[in-house]
Amino acid sequence: MNKEISERLMRAQHRFMKIQRSISFHGMSKSEFILLEMIRNKDGIYVSEIAKALRITPPAVSKMLRCLEKKEYIQRQVDAKDRRNTIVKITPKGDRARQNIQIQMEGLLNHTIEQMGEKQAEKFISLMEQFNELFYEEIVKLKKMQEEQYEADF
Repeated sequence: MNKEISERLMRAQHRFMKIQRSISFHGMSKSEFILLEMIRNKDGIYVSEIAKALRITPPAVSKMLRCLEKKEYIQRQVDAKDRRNTIVKITPKGDRARQNIQIQMEGLLNHTIEQMGEKQAEKFISLMEQFNELFYEEIVKLKKMQEEQYEADF
């Protein structure tokens, strides 16, 4: 494989991730926005469901929820059916903030697609989806090999 292509891809991916991390509107992080998007159409969602869907630990979810709760974007309630569980709901203030960010994100994406051209954007999306799938498959293979090696060492 061409080393230059690998290096360019790593640099492009790094820059893309850096840009993604820098997105913040009205003091809300990308992960907080994603969380609000997740709970907006639900009558309530369990903390454990959020952790599973976002693939993060319950303590990490709780930290995000505390931040959103301070901003009055969500409210937490103890589940009346099972007091061990907490149900999370979006507040009207949280939904308005989510909608404002959604509109700004759509504007950014639409302007970017407009500058790139729809055909090029479609091609880029298709290639990105294909790359992500192949890359994920390679990561799964690598993890399996590492586990097998670890087991062989013992």
